This record gives sequence, C-alpha cells and structure tokens, in this order.
Amino acid sequence: RDYDSLRDSHRRQLVLADISPVGIFHTNAKGQAFYTNRRGSEMVGLPPEQCGGRGWATHLHPEDRERIFATADAAGRSGTPFQSEFRFLHPDGRLVWVFGQFVAERDEAGRIVGYAGTLSDITRLKRDEQQLRESERRYQALAESSAVGIWQLSMPDGLTLYVNPKMRQMLELEPGDDAAGLPYHLFFSPQGQERVRAEHVRRAAGESSTYEVEMIGRRGTRRTVVIAGTPVAGPDGTVT
Repeated sequence: RDYDSLRDSHRRQLVLADISPVGIFHTNAKGQAFYTNRRGSEMVGLPPEQCGGRGWATHLHPEDRERIFATADAAGRSGTPFQSEFRFLHPDGRLVWVFGQFVAERDEAGRIVGYAGTLSDITRLKRDEQQLRESERRYQALAESSAVGIWQLSMPDGLTLYVNPKMRQMLELEPGDDAAGLPYHLFFSPQGQERVRAEHVRRAAGESSTYEVEMIGRRGTRRTVVIAGTPVAGPDGTVT
C-alpha cells in the first residue's frame, strides 16, 4: 500500500510538472540533466529525451554558453543558488530569452546529489525592453534636434530633469552649466512666477494647458514664450 501511494504521488508530480507554464529540470551532481518537462524542452527546442546530459546546451546561444557553464559550475561547487538570464537559438529561428535558476539537492549527510531548477520564458519582456530603449533613443534624437525648447520638470518640486539644446539656448545656459536640479521659477519675472506656479499645480493635478508668459535667461534676456505643458504619469497613474 505504501508503495502504491508513493507511486501515485510520483505520477501526480510528473503530471503537474508536465503541465507547468515554466520549464522544470533535474540534474545529477555533475550537472547532467536526467529530467526536463515539456515546457522546458519547448524553450530549449529539443524533445525531452534529447535534453538529457548536456544536450540541453545544444541550442544555447554561443555568446552565453561559456558564461553560463562557468557560473553554473561555480554555483555547483559552492552549493549556492544559481540565477541568470540567457538565450536559446530555437530551431524555428526564434531567439528565446529565459531566466534560469537552480538549487542544490542534498542527502542526509549534506552531500550534493543533484540540482533542481526552473526556466521562465522572458522573451516578451526582453522584446518590450528593447522596444522601450529604441523608443527612448528616437525620442532623444527628436528632442536634441527640435527647433522648440523642451523642458522636463519633476513633480511636485519642479526641479529640472532635462532641457534640450534649444531650451538651453533660451535659458542662456553656458556649455558647462548643469541644468539638472535647477528650479524652474528662477527663469521668470515675479509676475511670471505666479503664473507658472499656478500652472505647475494644474500639471500636478493631471491637467494640460497652453499659455504665454515672460521668461528671463541667465544673461537677463527677456522673451515672451508660449508654454504647452503636459503632465507625464508613471505606471500607477501618478504624475511624475
């Protein structure tokens, strides 16, 4: 009866592992895989039976292979948990990014007898990060070459985060001047400060507006400018 219960428990564990959304693998003490679930083999791009030993590394990206082996071997020798991001070159041409981690399994005497680990597919996250970086580069290029001044302020304190070259020219900043942290109200007349402070409050409340105000550069040049101010919200909706 005990044997049947153990066998049923093992069967249930295999079923759960097989339908898991993350890759699951087991290795011996030398790091040679003897089990890989269906999801793990899908990420690697090999049938489960071909992932055994170091077969799982067949499609490991060449630029990651040496680093992963060295890091995993060092973690194995010390018995410390392993965590790393790396890539598989899938046979269908896809680049699969994974977050891998494993921990040592020990016997009653404390000797390492194997490792258990997981693989999480982070390809979409990496793709989103790449698209965000590309978007930021495009924005930076547009901002740097813009014929209008662009001025980013923090909320709620109104300190300068970024000014583009055109804005630096209008503020009459010298080439070596660091604009970061400068309060925006330093560049307006007393009457102008009242207006921009009121508009800054509106911005913190999530409102956009366009208005005229007199601005004063570092060298005292006065300009009437049109400010089109728009709040920027973070992921939680808070204006930043």
